[in-house]
Amino acid sequence: MASITHVSSVTAVGFTVRPPELLGSIDQADDVSAASIVPRSRRCRTRHTSGVGEADPSFPYTPSVHSDIAKVLLTAEQIATRIAALGREIAGDLERLGPSDGIVLVPVMTGSVIFVADLVRHLPLKLRIGVATVSSYPGKSTSSQGATIVGQLPSDLTGRHVIVIDDILDSGRTIRLLRDAIEAQKPASVRTCVLLRKPTRDAQSTPCDYVGFDIPDEFVVGYGLDYDDHYRNLPYVGVLRPEAT
Repeated sequence: MASITHVSSVTAVGFTVRPPELLGSIDQADDVSAASIVPRSRRCRTRHTSGVGEADPSFPYTPSVHSDIAKVLLTAEQIATRIAALGREIAGDLERLGPSDGIVLVPVMTGSVIFVADLVRHLPLKLRIGVATVSSYPGKSTSSQGATIVGQLPSDLTGRHVIVIDDILDSGRTIRLLRDAIEAQKPASVRTCVLLRKPTRDAQSTPCDYVGFDIPDEFVVGYGLDYDDHYRNLPYVGVLRPEAT
């Protein structure tokens, strides 16, 4: 079995995720078990034959959750390291922007909920959180179906520094839609932050101030990202097996 340090050559934008002597690539992740990145004390003790086993009930994930993952793109450790760096960068930029009527983070529900929960703890600033709900991947969709704001946006953004936070930049529709709607409220500034960005033309052409990782053009789940509202609770980001969709 391959070492987990060879899982990914995913790019952390403006940041080195792993030492340069580790030359693993995404392709080398094919033989990595998703369960292998879970701390040993919390792993499911199973009798492996063809990858199917009987779960220890004390383990927080069922074997079927991990067995649905074809490969791991980003480990929990890589994500945590990158988010800490993003927090330092964002905090420094906000301090340099100068006075305003406050700072408001606008996370896009539900995919960014875990991301923003971790990110906000690296922002030692006085701020507010006002959520936005946008529908773009309804149900079992694996590609964007267009972005539609569901419900109301935070309505007290005038004169404030606003940062829109989303899980993934794919078509760019969500970021553009929210930026336009928020700018109509005349905030002091609007910035955008995403955990993941795909290599598609739309994603790369959509302005985004903070990007955690550039990833391959694959459908990913975990760390808040879902398929049919499942897999959000995985501590890593991985690619679903085709038979799981």
